[in-house]
Amino acid sequence: MTHMSRAALHGQADAANRAAIPLRVATNAATKQLSEGRISVISPAHSSTILSVLAAADPAAPPVWMQFLPLVAMGVIFWLLILRPQMRQQKLQREKIAAIKKGDQVVTGGGLVAKVIKVEELYVELELAPNVKVKAVKSTIGEVLSPTGSKPAND
Repeated sequence: MTHMSRAALHGQADAANRAAIPLRVATNAATKQLSEGRISVISPAHSSTILSVLAAADPAAPPVWMQFLPLVAMGVIFWLLILRPQMRQQKLQREKIAAIKKGDQVVTGGGLVAKVIKVEELYVELELAPNVKVKAVKSTIGEVLSPTGSKPAND
């Protein structure tokens, strides 16, 4: 690897800058001519073809808003079939959790069946077995079991 002097490096940089100046001037001139309308982006032959295609458009074509009607219909169907039932389920779950009281049998998100001993604003204290108590976040309660449970199948 050879080492060049600073003067040589600056000389190369100056030469590169001088070469780029005519390109910038040409680009600026072309931009000015384009903005003044002296340069046409579309050739006259193509512009007449485009105009003839636009003129041949069917005047009895449906309005543009009709093209968006299927998208709107899909959105309504999506809302009715998916979002609305899910919102109902979430509302029922929130109501169940808010109605938890001492003595209820619950199933946690982890699948543990427990009896509610104490209810706080955000937490519930659960008894999993005699003298085995845990504190759980209320929102992790998955199900509140009915107090009138049916007779076990094995008995």
